[in-house]
Amino acid sequence: MTNKNKKYGLIILVFCILVSVLLLLPRQPVSKYDESLNFIVVVSDDQRADTLWAMENLQREFLAKGVKFDNGFVTTPLCCPSRANILTGLYGHNTGVLRNNPPHGGFSEFDDTQSLGLWLQQAGYTTALVGKYLNGYEQSSPSIPPGWSKWIAFTKIGYDKFTLNLDGKIKKFQKNDGVYSTDLLFEKGINFIKENEKKPFFLYLAPYSAHGPATPKNEDKKKFADFLNRPVSYNEENLNDKPAFYRGVPLLEDVAQEKLDEFARDQLRSLQSLDRNMKMLFDELKKLNLLKKTVVIYIGDNGYQWGEHRLIAKGLPYEESIKVPFLIAVPGINPRTDKDNLVLNIDLAPTILELANISKPPNWEFDGKSIINILKNPEISLRDDFFIEILTADKHKKNDQKPRRSFWGVRTKDYKLVEYSTGDREFYDLKKDPFEMDNQYNSAVYRQISYLLEPKLAYVREQMSKYLSAIESQPEIEIEDEGDEAGEGVF
Repeated sequence: MTNKNKKYGLIILVFCILVSVLLLLPRQPVSKYDESLNFIVVVSDDQRADTLWAMENLQREFLAKGVKFDNGFVTTPLCCPSRANILTGLYGHNTGVLRNNPPHGGFSEFDDTQSLGLWLQQAGYTTALVGKYLNGYEQSSPSIPPGWSKWIAFTKIGYDKFTLNLDGKIKKFQKNDGVYSTDLLFEKGINFIKENEKKPFFLYLAPYSAHGPATPKNEDKKKFADFLNRPVSYNEENLNDKPAFYRGVPLLEDVAQEKLDEFARDQLRSLQSLDRNMKMLFDELKKLNLLKKTVVIYIGDNGYQWGEHRLIAKGLPYEESIKVPFLIAVPGINPRTDKDNLVLNIDLAPTILELANISKPPNWEFDGKSIINILKNPEISLRDDFFIEILTADKHKKNDQKPRRSFWGVRTKDYKLVEYSTGDREFYDLKKDPFEMDNQYNSAVYRQISYLLEPKLAYVREQMSKYLSAIESQPEIEIEDEGDEAGEGVF
């Protein structure tokens, strides 16, 4: 071998050794270069899972780029607890936020020193919260929670009359200003993207749509005029199988039905601005050549009962309350619809951290799971079951459509077992009875299945017991927000 060949051979050997060493080095929490993934999480408000058909742009974008989960759920179907779940990856019994108002609910109960925005910011991301944060935050404004580089948050919420905290400065918008909050929030969010296109960013965008009063823009006010929601469970005639406190809920009379129908239509109408803005968001990502390195997630904070079982409310264990839209577009993942996996709001934080290559915080154990593996391989099952839970003051007006009781339960792929603070229980075979018409808790046919779920029910009951005892001795603190935990103020 000549000296020249020996020289080239040595160079190749050194190169191979360097490559091997680099491959063995641990990955850094996040890269500040262009190849880092960006993250956008859009959280709609009080949107039922079965309303996506009314959002043509959203469906078109995600059908082409993302995965739609037919079984997306929240673990506490109420505004503030659900958003705390999203930001931490924890169940409500671990965040301590189980309702909208203190005690054990609202902004004041949330530990904002550990949340998704802060974890990403500490890893080098520029972060922004635009829209709705947590119920009761207005009492702390103009202070800004840790973890947010840009802060544009509601302090008084609304569609055409609202107040925002703009990085510490308060600005009021009146009806005669002609500003629609959903449009403004998306404009602010898109501007944030433009300003940070060269570095990794996280945008949490939370408009008011489609929360009551669900005020639509003028151009949308005549849409969906013929829409009616009439599943078999609507205005259910016989509630004898339901818990005792539900049986006093009166049948919806004609006037109430008409009012509810118009509210449902307004919810669909208020989603139209959100739908158009989602298209603008995707268009801007495409224009900036960011689609190939941006993860976009769309999820609801909770669903809503449109008269099923005579109920007009959220915060209930029924499917209409706990099931939400859940869509995710990840670069390199083929678009499809997943009809089987159970995915939860508490899965977002661990999923985002894994995609960003960020280790979970020290001494932090997520209740949620990263969904990356099921995105890559639809044959994998993420989980068999999950908990649902909520805390209320266990009081309600007599004969109204919003009965309130604390509950906890287990929802599997096929069954649901729920226990209330009253001791009442419900069990449903969701494959045979998807509208939850027949409570089978006392049925001998399902006794063995119910028995197998008892240990899980006992676990979540134990977790909730400390909160139950506390609210029995502490009055609920009323805070000014857009409605209480059963959607009061809408009807």
